[in-house]
Amino acid sequence: MRIPLTLFLILIWTFLILAPLNAYAEEVDYPYADFQLQDIYQIDDGKAVYIEQTGWGHTIWGKDKSSRELNKISHVWFFYGIAKECDDFGKILKNVLFASQKEYYMWGGIDENFTIRMYHLYEPHPHFTYHTDIGMVPDMKEAKAWCTFYEPIDL
Repeated sequence: MRIPLTLFLILIWTFLILAPLNAYAEEVDYPYADFQLQDIYQIDDGKAVYIEQTGWGHTIWGKDKSSRELNKISHVWFFYGIAKECDDFGKILKNVLFASQKEYYMWGGIDENFTIRMYHLYEPHPHFTYHTDIGMVPDMKEAKAWCTFYEPIDL
């Protein structure tokens, strides 16, 4: 009689304790099998932003709370961070992406001292040639002096 009672109690414990923990787990359908997740950020507007490391830069993906799918926001060469808020001479910018793109010289070659530019987080084409940048900073130390940044969620 002890063995069935013990098994029954273990099953009840498993169901009552472990099952609710799984209910809070984030379920995501990644776009492909070899998706290399670098960071996840929880944005104040309720969306989650996933940063994917690829062989040719970083892809920025967005996800709504109600969805399991990731939607591509943009692609950048280097990803530096996402600012919650930046106070720029009295104008407050929210959800600012700090990133760099490859910038080519007119007659070939690239500038290897990439400029850190600021873009709106949900900008689909972040590149200075599209005139979508909203500013630039010399380095991230300077950006952190006047911006509050989101911290990545522990993976």
